[in-house]
Amino acid sequence: MTAPVADDVVRDVVREAIRSVWKQCPDLIEHGVHERTVVAHIAAALNLRLEAWSGLWRADVEYNRFHDRGLEAIGTKYLRGAGDRLDVYPNLIVHDPRGGGPDHNLLVLEAKKGAPTDIDREPDYRKLQGFLQQFDYHQAAFLEYDGTGGRPRIEWLVPFISHPDPTTPASEEL
Repeated sequence: MTAPVADDVVRDVVREAIRSVWKQCPDLIEHGVHERTVVAHIAAALNLRLEAWSGLWRADVEYNRFHDRGLEAIGTKYLRGAGDRLDVYPNLIVHDPRGGGPDHNLLVLEAKKGAPTDIDREPDYRKLQGFLQQFDYHQAAFLEYDGTGGRPRIEWLVPFISHPDPTTPASEEL
């Protein structure tokens, strides 16, 4: 069984990883490189920090090893039947790949580049709530950034509480 990690510790490590990517890879941020590339660099920065946590946790990008029934539930219940199953996979997860459930699923993150609107945020917030509830993740985060070098913003979601207002930008500027 994996030891739980305090929510504030997880959030601090995620913030540090994002800030390091913004500092060390300005070309990715300023030139509008695809969000998958940016998220992959965030995952790499996270993995460096996660090594200090007994080596059990890992950050993965576009991870697709979930139970089909759980993905189907997210797609139909949270995304209201949003066609393509590929849309259900999160941009990034932090987990202990040796098992499933609340002791192994730490963080799920979605990222959006550009100028996200409520139409962009709403399905990602619903997807994150689905992962919090269906796969027992401890935390979820929505990262938004302009793709031209501006500071990133993050919104933290809490299990079993309605998601944030999608009409307003993510609340925390990093």
